[in-house]
Amino acid sequence: MIRQYQLSCTNRCKLTRENRPPFLLILVHWLMISFLYVNILIPKFTYCGVAINKIIFSCIILLFFLYQMVKKDVFISYRYLLYLSLVYIMIFILAFISIIKGNELANIMDFVFSLFILISIPIFSELYSYYGIKKYLKHILAASMILVVYMVMIFLYFSQYSSWNPMAYALNETKIFGTLITYRESGVQVSVVMAGWLTVALLVAYYKLIKQKRIYYFICIIMILIALFISKSAGLWLSVFLSCTLFNCILKRFSSMYSIIIILFILFLGFMMFHHEDIMDLKIESIEQKSEQTEVALQIYSDNQLFGKGLGYLYQSSEVSSMSGQESTILEATYPMILSSTGLIGAFFYVFILLYYPIRFFTIRMKNTIMKLIFVCYFAILIAAVGNPYLWGGGLGLFLMCMLAASIETTFLKKQKERVC
Repeated sequence: MIRQYQLSCTNRCKLTRENRPPFLLILVHWLMISFLYVNILIPKFTYCGVAINKIIFSCIILLFFLYQMVKKDVFISYRYLLYLSLVYIMIFILAFISIIKGNELANIMDFVFSLFILISIPIFSELYSYYGIKKYLKHILAASMILVVYMVMIFLYFSQYSSWNPMAYALNETKIFGTLITYRESGVQVSVVMAGWLTVALLVAYYKLIKQKRIYYFICIIMILIALFISKSAGLWLSVFLSCTLFNCILKRFSSMYSIIIILFILFLGFMMFHHEDIMDLKIESIEQKSEQTEVALQIYSDNQLFGKGLGYLYQSSEVSSMSGQESTILEATYPMILSSTGLIGAFFYVFILLYYPIRFFTIRMKNTIMKLIFVCYFAILIAAVGNPYLWGGGLGLFLMCMLAASIETTFLKKQKERVC
């Protein structure tokens, strides 16, 4: 049991009412679940989403701090403390350089604040020790299925009635859904804040199907793939295909009937998604836009290779023609954007921030299936981030990295407990 090794090696090993989670940790647990649902269903692109996210996350940090003061024996790895210290030193160095270069403080702080979620690693680790990781994966799947059903309903409604229904026209043109979910002839467009969870939910459902072999999870996978199909997102499709292939390789399940069916269905949907000439033209145009952004980013980097333009630099429409109609924004090509805005120093910093725990994953001998699942989910986001800023939108990529880090730190704690015993 995951929870047993967190408890004392003497008289707290049995799961009894006496050793159930303290009240403060129960509050943290439910706030963390609420935080999951808000991040998936009410993204940060809306004022409501920003406010709710900040309030819930602040409450989680405050309650966990009080919990630490009361319990006084919460284990926090020295490696994590060293990692966190280096991360904040690095990001504040980048912020200082960017301020000197004249970038706006508000844009800089967006990138600085996005890393504050790393504080949640010991919180996840403590929650895992009592509740296990599966409980949170279950809620990620449940919230994502709500998103999937919502996408399918939007697609069916607009595809049937948008040509004449005034209400549908108003919803589509005035964008009451904001930049979150909009209908186009090419499909249902989902913001980067929400769309990345489709891949994560698919992998969670696949894991559940392997373990429990229930038809419910197979239906979830089909529903998620349908949502992926109507989104017409090449980046998400590639992310799903590669991550499912990697997960099968890690688990050595290519001979499984479920694995063969799911991989073939993903390939079939990919063919059906892009075989139309209009859709292909749109995707080719999108690839050309990302290529142009990459070329511009590399040109900017060549002019200032050491420090770049500065953290939080906003690219002007005069620099990138594909951004016509927008005064200034970040690039969709995430990695060239990091290189051009922060230079070689920033690129080194971000490689450390984003890949420290994935590298530690390969050094862990006691890898369980759930840890492998979270690693593949994070890998999927890194792949999808090639053409979209999934790492920054809603903190999705960093959120998954916190889950991976917590599972690694929990495993490290297990080894420590075994040595003590």
